[in-house]
Amino acid sequence: MNKIYFILVMLILVAFPAGLMHAQELVVNGDLELWDDPANPTDWDKAENIDQEMGTVHGGTYSAAHTSASSSKDLQQDVAGIIGGTNYTISYWYYDNDTAAKTRMWSYWLEGTTYLDDNQAELRWDDYSTNIDGWQLYTVSLTAPANADGFRFEVRVYHENDHTGGMVYYDDFSMQAAGVSPEPTNYPTDFT
Repeated sequence: MNKIYFILVMLILVAFPAGLMHAQELVVNGDLELWDDPANPTDWDKAENIDQEMGTVHGGTYSAAHTSASSSKDLQQDVAGIIGGTNYTISYWYYDNDTAAKTRMWSYWLEGTTYLDDNQAELRWDDYSTNIDGWQLYTVSLTAPANADGFRFEVRVYHENDHTGGMVYYDDFSMQAAGVSPEPTNYPTDFT
């Protein structure tokens, strides 16, 4: 009898892929380990003033060094597969200890290519990073707007005190479904 239960449990474990047991990572190459060339991380849609970094790294072999200029410069990826009403945990690590650079998140939920204004305080910071000699984690859990089908994950670097050429570093970007979505409250009730 125990052999039957053991075989049954083994069949269930084999039948369910490991991906179904864990949250799915939606950011592609969020750990910045893959690069098309030293200025372009693989699968990132926009990489302005970005360099592959091997010295200041949070995890793995590489991070992205973002150099400040006279205007803001972006690192962005449009994340697909967002489901409206689902809770997501959004996070990334940054290192800012340079008096000639500062950074902030500047992200949006998307409906197609249209920006949605939801969660502005969490996704488009009013304040900039401060200089700290160490990696800092930004993480937030948010519910995607009902009409969202994408997410523009974007961080920006800016000059600081009119000084340019400073660097901020990024690593380990992540966006995962954070759990079960809440029960809908708008079920149809007017049936004929």
